Order: sequence, then C-alpha cells, then structure tokens
Amino acid sequence: MPKPASKDASGLASPDDASPTETTPPQTTRFEAWRPLQISRTAIRNADYNPRQITEQAKMRLRDAIRRVGLVQPIVWNERTGNIVGGHQRIHQLDTLEGRRDYLLTVAAVNVDENRERELNVLLNNPETQGDWDLEKLKVILDTEGVQLENTGFGLADVMHLFGETPQRDTSIQKEIADSLAKIKSAYEHLSELGKTKDDMDYFCVVVFPGMDARKAFTDALGLPDNRYVNGDFLMARLRGEVALAEPEKPEPAGEGEGTVEQAGAGEHEAEGAAEPA
Repeated sequence: MPKPASKDASGLASPDDASPTETTPPQTTRFEAWRPLQISRTAIRNADYNPRQITEQAKMRLRDAIRRVGLVQPIVWNERTGNIVGGHQRIHQLDTLEGRRDYLLTVAAVNVDENRERELNVLLNNPETQGDWDLEKLKVILDTEGVQLENTGFGLADVMHLFGETPQRDTSIQKEIADSLAKIKSAYEHLSELGKTKDDMDYFCVVVFPGMDARKAFTDALGLPDNRYVNGDFLMARLRGEVALAEPEKPEPAGEGEGTVEQAGAGEHEAEGAAEPA
C-alpha cells in the first residue's frame, strides 16, 4: 500500500513525497481549437472572399519550397462550410505539384460560422500579428553553412534589400548576381534623387527583355552601350533613324571643341543622368 504523501505547513502535499501513481498527466490546452482530419482534396473549396494575393515569382518560390521540404504546416479547413481558412496559396501549389486533385491530405479542421471563418482568414495572414525579423539573428541563420537560401523563401534580391549584402557563403555566380543587384539598387537610388528635382515623376520607363542575350541584341542593334542608361531623346532619334549608327571600326574624328553625334549624346547622358534602362 503506497505511503500517504506528507503535507507541508500549508496543508498541501509535498511534490517530493507524492507517489508516481498519483501524478496527474498534463492536459491538452483548452485553447486548441482544431483537430487533425484526413480528407479528399475535392472536399476543399477556395474561399471566394479571400483577400490575399501572390505574385508569380512568389508562387514559384512557394512551389519550389514545398517540392524540396514538403508541406510541413496543415491547411486550415472549416468543416462547416468546406472552405479553406488558411493556406490557399499552399494548396494551389500542391495541386500543381501533384498534377491532379484526387489526393488525400491531413488538414487542421475547425468548425466555425461564416463570420468567425472570415475573422480567422484575416488573422492567420495578418502581418500585424506575426511580428518582424530580428535582422541580426536572421543574418546568422542565413550565413550558417548548410542552410540553403532558396529553402527559406528568400531570394538574393530580398537579402540585398534587408542587409545590403549577400550571405558570406555565396558562390562566385551568386556574387556576380549580387554585384548586378547592387548596381541596380544604386541606379534606382540615383533615379530617385533625380526625381526629386523633376516636376513629373514619370519621366523614365523600364524596358524589360526575356534575357541578357535579347537585351544585348537590342543595344548592339542600336549601337548603344550594353546594360547602360541612355538619354531618352537620343534613343528616340536612333529609333526614328534621325541619328546614324556609329561605325566602331572607323570612328569619325572629333573637331575642335566638339565631338561626334554619339559622343555628344553620351556626354549629354553623363551630364544629365536622365535615364531609360535599355
């Protein structure tokens, strides 16, 4: 027969004397308001009111992350309405990876009315309830050997934006990309400064090409420096055929006190800094 637990001055049993058979097991928190439930993907509906948006680039990052590390957080699903409460973007990318919609998955099932469902939809995605980064600790993680940047959801551009530099373990290719991003960032800051003195903030435009080869073909065809900012009036004159293309192998000699048309255009570019990315 177990020995009765002794009592202290307060009349409560001493923990040291309590028998193991009398220990109360820990109880599940009363705030846990969901249950794991395995259901068919076909039973899960998108909430048509979902206010969240995602870019194509972010979709690609999310899909790649799920492919590499798996779906490690369940979709929140309201069994009363059949709607997704949290996880629209993840399940869309999961559909793409599966290539079908007749699979099973385990969800975090809740049972709430429509108003509470909408409240939870906003709450689960609200950055105001999710804190912010401690940049020093974040940088330590990203610099850790073996931690792959692409598995964190960040890209090199994000790291440049946060820290102004890339993780110290970058390869030479990553460093080359980082250098390019640094130049773009510097050029953007320069344009922003110029914009402060302009009456019209829309005085420049960005020309985007599918790749570096296409961009170089464009600049070569117009006799422009590769990956440089050019004066818009000068570029327009080229496109209209009002300014002849320069002959690199036979440059025209500059007269006293003046340069060639292209040199003059380049000088104007350097002096003004007004830019249109080519």
